[in-house]
Amino acid sequence: MFTMFCVPAFASETTGNTNDEGASFDLSTKVAQETITTTPDGNTIVYGVEPVIDPDAVQPLASEYPNATGQWKVYFYSGVLNGEYYIDINSNSKITRAYDQWHLFTGYTVANSGLEHTSTTARGWWDLELLGSSWLSARWELRAEMNGTTLKTWVN
Repeated sequence: MFTMFCVPAFASETTGNTNDEGASFDLSTKVAQETITTTPDGNTIVYGVEPVIDPDAVQPLASEYPNATGQWKVYFYSGVLNGEYYIDINSNSKITRAYDQWHLFTGYTVANSGLEHTSTTARGWWDLELLGSSWLSARWELRAEMNGTTLKTWVN
């Protein structure tokens, strides 16, 4: 009965380029990317990143927009647990800001949440309570880590 009240951890069978540890994305391509995984119990989860492009803004020349530079949406969707936030990455492939955290959790209430970052990692977290009870609670995190122009994302 205890497992029914815990926030699920998603060990996955791979159907994309991901593993039990999340997904990795090459941000130098400057395109939206997703990895879709099916869990052993048949649920679909999606890890993704998407560049934020303002259609009204003057875009810099490619030489002025190197590596993974820009604004990116980082997200995880599973139907039950859905979270996202945005990060800014500078020309040295460092995270300079994390902002605009969003969530939709079915069956859970959020008691607290936060978003923090360093130059190489970002972490959005939510303290979830099942049935509004603090003794049936867990922390759910969507993490992102930069390594060169590769962004690795995972949840725990």
